[in-house]
Amino acid sequence: MSSALSLKRVRDNTDHTHLTLENKRPYTSSKNVSSETRGEPLALKTDVPDLKEALDAICSYPESVNGIYVGFDFEMNLNLLAHRRLEKAYLCSSNPRELVLYDWISTHVQLHPSRIDFLAAFTEELSKESAYYLGATSSAREFIEQLSNPHYSWLYNDGLYEKVRDVYTKGGVIHGDMSLKENKTLLDLAQEARKNGQVFDVISLYGSEEMDSVDLENIEVLYTPHTLLVKPADSLFGVTLEVSQPLVSPPKSRLELFHALSSRSFSYSKSDFHGHPFLITTETGHPAVFEALSLKPQIEGGVYFGFAFEFNYHILAKRSFERAYICDIHPSMIALYSWVKEGVVATESREAFIQKFHEELFVNKERYFPDADEFTDEMLVGYLKDVFYHYSTYPYSWLKEDASYARVRNLYLDNRIEHLTLNLARDGGRIAEISQEVQRGKKFFDIVYITNIAEWVRFKDYDHYDTMVTNLQSLLSDKTTVVDSKRERPFKGYAHSRVTEGTLLPDFTFPFVYEEDLLRKYRRAHPQRRPVRQIFRLNSEA
Repeated sequence: MSSALSLKRVRDNTDHTHLTLENKRPYTSSKNVSSETRGEPLALKTDVPDLKEALDAICSYPESVNGIYVGFDFEMNLNLLAHRRLEKAYLCSSNPRELVLYDWISTHVQLHPSRIDFLAAFTEELSKESAYYLGATSSAREFIEQLSNPHYSWLYNDGLYEKVRDVYTKGGVIHGDMSLKENKTLLDLAQEARKNGQVFDVISLYGSEEMDSVDLENIEVLYTPHTLLVKPADSLFGVTLEVSQPLVSPPKSRLELFHALSSRSFSYSKSDFHGHPFLITTETGHPAVFEALSLKPQIEGGVYFGFAFEFNYHILAKRSFERAYICDIHPSMIALYSWVKEGVVATESREAFIQKFHEELFVNKERYFPDADEFTDEMLVGYLKDVFYHYSTYPYSWLKEDASYARVRNLYLDNRIEHLTLNLARDGGRIAEISQEVQRGKKFFDIVYITNIAEWVRFKDYDHYDTMVTNLQSLLSDKTTVVDSKRERPFKGYAHSRVTEGTLLPDFTFPFVYEEDLLRKYRRAHPQRRPVRQIFRLNSEA
């Protein structure tokens, strides 16, 4: 199609020159144009690709300084202005009715600081000129509800509306009928951007005329290495919007993919990562634990025995031990401990180890994340960023300071940390061997950390609950500190850490009213077990 506009330069209030899209078609109202030049009635598409997913993908990339946007879809255009900082935006359309509405929005967004006031005026305008704007497709109220209801909509809340209003108020939005198939238009756009020190941040071809391979090659004159291209693509789920950086080569390995994704920002659900490996503990009360341990006398010959991941290393970094046993029942956790040992021994620098560790968890995610198929690489990048921010900033973290890292590293270098595949409730023989080994060396268990394992055994493996208690008891002396965690109710809320000194174990039970149903449920799952009533009678007799 031939462009219906000419490009002319004007100077704006920022002292930049820009191209304005001067339309040659007469479209000012429904009364002074013929039916041939009115264009199609406006209607938001019902079979559109997932705009929220496309907006999330775009916004995951760092924003360009002095960025320019070019787009052709009404809904996509205004929503992008609400989610990405831009200096200039070309909002393009070949539909005269849509361009009239763009101009009305430009005027009234600036007139109405209040989103509510703008929506009232918008509803009134669409109702008054419904025949022109909407034809018989929908009512004004239906149109505005469909436009403003999505959470990502620029009309959904005051903050998003204000971002769009800000771009309009600064004179950064230009409306018109523009074709990217014309070389002169492309050259003018590229020249103007260079002159003003601007770059094309996002070019969206969604809603534009069809572009062939030659057209796509021609628009490369607008690209920088950071330019994002959005274009429709067919998939098994229908039409989707692909977001890419055309001048950036696709990654050829998972390590390259990691570095490509690490410059971007992604959201994720914590529930997707609630499981192995337990990289970040969900227990509360750790500061009080470290305060208590700091007051505990340091006696020579102390041994550490613990489960779970990060808290083990935090304790090892804050206290001297002759030896440490780090245990878990899951192969993925043992694999993780093995890599940590290898990485720590090979890496003197704490910062270098953090980088290697970060890369390892992403590159070999199937090794450490048994549920890796339940989340995307993008979600994993978002999660790992939070994990390593926590490791680098948490006051008690072994990876926050060089001295803490060095203390753990020296334990590994001296082969004083042993990793064990161990079930606290079922591996009594191995635990007895470890206890005897410690005693023969005239050492003692200084710290025993069991997180909330007792809760799980009590309700998920009750037949071995007493064995677990016996196993734990075999590790205790009057110099031992047990650190565990317990919730107020089984499996409800967060577990709170506790410190217990000496030869008595903490109370792992809960009030009967909280335990009864769970233990009955266990009995139904395992019909050969003793009745619940008998369980409580035997416990009371003990």
